[in-house]
Amino acid sequence: MRALTNPRISSYCARRKSYFSGKLIKHWCFWSDYILRLFRRDCGHFLGSLVHEAVVLDEPTTKLDNPLEHHPYSSVSELIKKSRRVLRVGRTGNESKR
Repeated sequence: MRALTNPRISSYCARRKSYFSGKLIKHWCFWSDYILRLFRRDCGHFLGSLVHEAVVLDEPTTKLDNPLEHHPYSSVSELIKKSRRVLRVGRTGNESKR
């Protein structure tokens, strides 16, 4: 938490340890990737996209030492449901539920 109190740092990335069905995923894009999780809104802006939006920052990003535990899906059915929604949003450009 000490790093978060430095006023000269405006954004932070952390590694993710992603889990599925209680097991750590150690391959593909789920292992050890850094992802932006904390940033000052006045130091960047969102790049528009309904799916996989991105933040463009005006200043460098600092990496945090400790990883975040990431539990994106609790079951296979939840994974399929979210995948279908992401595909629909990407295809139609809106998040309406049909």
